[in-house]
Amino acid sequence: MQKKYIASLDTTVSRLGFGAMRMPKSGDEVDTEAVKKMIDTAIAQGLTYFDTAYVYHGQKSEGVLKECLVDRYPRESFTLADKIPLWMAKSEEDVYRIFEEELARLGVTYIDFLLLHAMNAERWDTAKKWHANEYQQELKRQGKVRYVGFSFHDKPESLRKILSEGQWDFCQLQINYFDWDDYAHELYDIATEFGVPIVVMEPVRGGALANLAEDVTKPFRAACPEATDVEWALRFVASLDNVAVILSGMSNQEQMEQNLATFQDIKPLNEAEQQAVKDVMAAIHAKPLVPCTGCRYCMDCPFGVDIPGVFQIYNDYQMFNVFERSQERYRKLVADGHGVDQCRNCKACMKHCPQSIEIPTRLAEIHEILK
Repeated sequence: MQKKYIASLDTTVSRLGFGAMRMPKSGDEVDTEAVKKMIDTAIAQGLTYFDTAYVYHGQKSEGVLKECLVDRYPRESFTLADKIPLWMAKSEEDVYRIFEEELARLGVTYIDFLLLHAMNAERWDTAKKWHANEYQQELKRQGKVRYVGFSFHDKPESLRKILSEGQWDFCQLQINYFDWDDYAHELYDIATEFGVPIVVMEPVRGGALANLAEDVTKPFRAACPEATDVEWALRFVASLDNVAVILSGMSNQEQMEQNLATFQDIKPLNEAEQQAVKDVMAAIHAKPLVPCTGCRYCMDCPFGVDIPGVFQIYNDYQMFNVFERSQERYRKLVADGHGVDQCRNCKACMKHCPQSIEIPTRLAEIHEILK
């Protein structure tokens, strides 16, 4: 596993990180035996960075990592990242309580990388009111946290404001080649300007870049026939100098093994390969996709609509040209009471969408196409 030394933090991390937000499930619960196997494979091949959050898997992700990682490996052999969701706090004291709960759930005495979760302009105002960044700094002084940062979902000007008004060791940004020309390039440049190393989330855009339609991947096949779509996405992000860790929300053993193989000797894209990415991006952007990453911050819908599920079905139809299969999947969603026909246009979902999608409008359009 390739490692990276972060000079500003005087620490070394594995280039690939395990994002514990899409762990394998058995029924409604996380499949802990499958997770143990994935973690065993990861650690054996040098992956040491594990990323979770208070809210992942219905607030069970931290407990799963305790059982599958913390209780089975020496604490100094791995790095933990966790996140405080300010939207779940009602007061400054709640911020303290949530952090202590995280320590207890994980069964640890310290967290290596502590983030304020899914920051935007509004949440940064809350963070300042409740002195959340100052609390992070105090936790560093107490030895309960090693490095402090934030994950981010907002516009470039908000990122600049947060970086300039707080004290940060790192930040976590959504960067992938699909979003590069829209906003990701500017986010990357701003963080680099401030000298803040980056942890990348959604490098494969919630899996959207993992299995592209054949008509858009011709430049990839011509440049490197044996490389998978996932490899192209990961190599694009790994080519950026200020990227320290690249998170992957791996959901099964096969994905773990494929990603580990990619990161054993991952190489930056050369000039011809960079052009291939640009050509593929142009072909993808020409398709009418919904820019949903499946983060599920919009859920649960009060009326039962499976918003990410609807968007995923539609995007699969657009990218993979599988209309009949997509229509069948959508009809099943409707039959189960989770289709767009349940939407009441309350717009509650839009308040939480990191991508600022006009959710009710897009849902209605998709319903007309797939019903």
